[in-house]
Amino acid sequence: MKTMAKVKNLGLLLVAALMMSGCGNSGGSSSGSGSGVVPFGLGNCVACTGLANGVAIANLSSGYQNLMQFSFQLIGDATAFQMSGGSPSLYQGPAALTGTMIVPSGFSLLANCPPVIPGQYTVYPQSQGQMSGGQLGSMQMVAQGPANLTMVFQNTILWSGNTRVSSQMYITSVNGISCQGDPGFVLN
Repeated sequence: MKTMAKVKNLGLLLVAALMMSGCGNSGGSSSGSGSGVVPFGLGNCVACTGLANGVAIANLSSGYQNLMQFSFQLIGDATAFQMSGGSPSLYQGPAALTGTMIVPSGFSLLANCPPVIPGQYTVYPQSQGQMSGGQLGSMQMVAQGPANLTMVFQNTILWSGNTRVSSQMYITSVNGISCQGDPGFVLN
């Protein structure tokens, strides 16, 4: 029995050690390694250099009718967030949204644009925006999942106690095919 208990404890220690060393940045802090990797699932956002010292400053949700639902983390610069007193609505500085998009059933935008396929998408920025007074400037975004979408978010505003985001969203391409002329969606 003692041998089994030792093997079990050794296994638990091994799992804990692997989790601590393998996850690297799982605590949500910047590694400071200078590798150029931006935290929080910001994808390959080469234009998010202002967020290398990033911190999640709010968890947000949004959606458009029953077509799509978003769960976002709002990422900002840790130093600027501290200077705002820890308030997302008072934060001023570089910011980006990252998270997931759920499309319950597919939909079409325009005749010249492929349909948006139902499923779960990972959403990350291609560029950071500037935030001030609870408003976030224009950002280019990517959604990867059953289809690959590029989007532009404009006039993004935090509301409902900094738990929801309202934005004008345009899908600019689906699977690399332009959706020029998309009338856009008002997310709220």
